[in-house]
Amino acid sequence: MATTTPVTPRADSPTGRRGGGTAVVGAHGGSGATTIARLSKLPEAEVADVSSLSGLIVTARTTGPGLATVVAMMARVPRSVPAVLVLSADAPLPMPPQAKASLRLLRGRFVAIIRLPYVPAWRYLDPHGTTATKKWRRAATAVPQTVQSLTQQGESV
Repeated sequence: MATTTPVTPRADSPTGRRGGGTAVVGAHGGSGATTIARLSKLPEAEVADVSSLSGLIVTARTTGPGLATVVAMMARVPRSVPAVLVLSADAPLPMPPQAKASLRLLRGRFVAIIRLPYVPAWRYLDPHGTTATKKWRRAATAVPQTVQSLTQQGESV
């Protein structure tokens, strides 16, 4: 079982070549940005603020419109900003064809793509009062570890 490596928030201290640290940006509402920001111990940012960052974590749902929003958003992000995509499954089903097509377009743009499984209780209950499934927690341990390597990559570029 993977262990989670704690990550110190870096947005308020200069790091890397860009000086803005790493932050989480939700591609759309309900994408899991707040959950991933808490898990990674990173601040959330707006899309307009990303050009000053040294690293970017983008969150999205595995829907056609969700990934289409990521495609449009990443067109505005400088290629010099390394990014990680965290996808939250929108249903206990395979991704729709439109979402898969958008994901193929995005593959070369992200240093890592992390897929988090669907959590049925979060659809029907208050997510703050519900525990994540074991499968979700196992997958989510990759987020802080990837953020740490992203931060180190940003500092060395």
